[in-house]
Amino acid sequence: MNYLFETMVRSLYGFFFNYCPIVMLSLDTLRRSDRYVVRCLSKVFA
Repeated sequence: MNYLFETMVRSLYGFFFNYCPIVMLSLDTLRRSDRYVVRCLSKVFA
């Protein structure tokens, strides 16, 4: 049980460290296109 938990935690850490930069980049891109999205939404809902 303990070994399984340790393996799970390790794979989770590996997943996190592999995908964290990608997530950060996409979040940065989202923040940049935030105004554009808000403009589109205000046009749709206005």
